[in-house]
Amino acid sequence: MLMVSRNMWLYRMLSSLRTSVWLLGLMIVFYIIGTIFPYIFFSPLFIAISLVLTLNLSVCIFERFRRYATMKRKPISYEDIRSNPRTILIDNATKTDVELRLQNAGFKIKNKIENIITFEKGMPYQWLSWIYHLGMVISIAGFMLSALLSFEKEINLKPQTPQQIYTQSPDTRFNRMLRQLGINIKSKEGFEVVLKEFSTEYTEGMKLNYPKAKLSRLAIGLGWKTEKFSQEVKLIPKRYISRVAIYEGENLIKEKEILVNHPLRYKGVTLYLMGYEQTFKLIANSHQLELKGEEPFKIPDISGRFTGVLKRGVLYKKNGVIEKINPYIDLSYSPDGKSPMLSIGQVGTDKPLLYKGVNIRLVDFSESSILSYRKDPAQPILWIGITAVFFGMLFRIFGWWYRVQLLSEDGKIYILISTRGLLANKDRIIRGLS
Repeated sequence: MLMVSRNMWLYRMLSSLRTSVWLLGLMIVFYIIGTIFPYIFFSPLFIAISLVLTLNLSVCIFERFRRYATMKRKPISYEDIRSNPRTILIDNATKTDVELRLQNAGFKIKNKIENIITFEKGMPYQWLSWIYHLGMVISIAGFMLSALLSFEKEINLKPQTPQQIYTQSPDTRFNRMLRQLGINIKSKEGFEVVLKEFSTEYTEGMKLNYPKAKLSRLAIGLGWKTEKFSQEVKLIPKRYISRVAIYEGENLIKEKEILVNHPLRYKGVTLYLMGYEQTFKLIANSHQLELKGEEPFKIPDISGRFTGVLKRGVLYKKNGVIEKINPYIDLSYSPDGKSPMLSIGQVGTDKPLLYKGVNIRLVDFSESSILSYRKDPAQPILWIGITAVFFGMLFRIFGWWYRVQLLSEDGKIYILISTRGLLANKDRIIRGLS
């Protein structure tokens, strides 16, 4: 008997709204601390509070479902309708006429007791509240599963060099927990991805001659002066494209272009374009230099530092012409390595550059694509939960629901109208019945 009593106490505590408020308050404290120390979200205490909150919401949802499924509304009395300040007296229509108007307006009879008829119409707000609370539980469960089972890796995909993509990783938090228990989970190979081509699309832009003097820049910022553009055309990247192929063994499965914000999804794995890497070879007189794009380097016999950026791909001109760019290196130079880099010219395979007595030539180049791939088995659960929360709250707040209780007594018709939702228009119903 004591055990049953204790269990009932625990159940009542888990089904209490006060418990939910306390748990949500603790979660808010953790979220505030987590903005400074993000690792707190993976602490055992935070996970424990999240699990208790999930259990609390689950019990509340079950209790509300049980109540809604078996709910029998208490009959309203004649006096309750007559004395309610929101009750409307209709004296220019018969009971049959009012019933017909309500039914023509989409109302359905929910209850009929003697001379009181209850009509309802619209979205049942109780079930909408229940749906978004259920969505919260599903979302929290999805977040927990995502934290335990998801993994993310990066690869530098070089042209025509296959790289293995794994669909299972020993580095997930759940697998690391298993490893501490002596259970080792190995990586599971999924498929191979090959970079067919990485390319960049450019548009034409004007170079801004921004003044170096602080007062001049302040004057531009205050609108006293206008910016000046040079006649030099500047290439502005429009988009980066990685064309990749997916293989399983020797079989080509699919080819697809991956762009920023346009990932590739296959077998539950999502591949994102994160960036690119450029490598090129320059000959400076008799010296061969193997370099990376945008990384500073030195050229023998010239003091200071250089940087180079490979430009290749497709150019979309302002006049509508589309042309292929002959690959070249845009070289910049700083005499002391500290002052800003200034462009000194272009170096191509057939376009050498003579600078300070040194003949510079481009002999080879390559571009690779940096991809991030992620697998999150909880993604479908999160979609379901977040969708339920969003639409449940949306329709609960902006929806419409009406209950009309009609009392016919002594030739008089009393109407009591209850509404929920911002789109519910009580006056429209009254005008339709008058």
